[in-house]
Amino acid sequence: MDKPKPRCPRRPGFDSEAAHEPPIVKLPIGVANARIVELEQKNAQLEERNIDLGIRERELASHLEFQKRRSVDQLEREKNQALAENAKMKDEVAALKEINAALQEKTTALRDDNENSRGEKQRLRKENSKLKRDKTALKKSRDKLKDNKLDLMDEVDDLKERNDFLLRQRVGWMRAVNEYVGEAPGWWRVRRTAASCGNTRSGGGILKSVP
Repeated sequence: MDKPKPRCPRRPGFDSEAAHEPPIVKLPIGVANARIVELEQKNAQLEERNIDLGIRERELASHLEFQKRRSVDQLEREKNQALAENAKMKDEVAALKEINAALQEKTTALRDDNENSRGEKQRLRKENSKLKRDKTALKKSRDKLKDNKLDLMDEVDDLKERNDFLLRQRVGWMRAVNEYVGEAPGWWRVRRTAASCGNTRSGGGILKSVP
């Protein structure tokens, strides 16, 4: 049997890789068999553990894939929900724009109506001022008519007094004429009295109204 090589790294021609390898030790057959059985058991345990780890790895991969799909589905649902809300908001914005446009048109119409109302108000104010002036003028005219009426009533009173005076004077004249005529014929008395009173028409009969 060959002797093992010395493990001196500094000797020329020394193999460093071989120096680090454990030395080959010859064991008895019983010990070697026990060692083989132990190693086989450890190998079997390692294989079972490897199988368990593979199963665990597949389970984890499946779980991760499920989590990934669920996350993707959730993100897709959230995306679709966001898109639906965005579309709804766009519709609401469009509706609000239409309402705003209608309100602007209504505001413009109200502004025009306000301008027209303002012009109408100015026109009515002018007409009211004119009516007030006309009312004042009518009041003045009414007052003037009242004054004229009073003046006319005074003139009527004066004329009544003058008429009464003339009537009394005429009665006096007629009585004086009757006394002067005396026993003259009736036809001559009537004519003469009518002529003396300024009534030259025939058939006057002024004396008939004298008592």
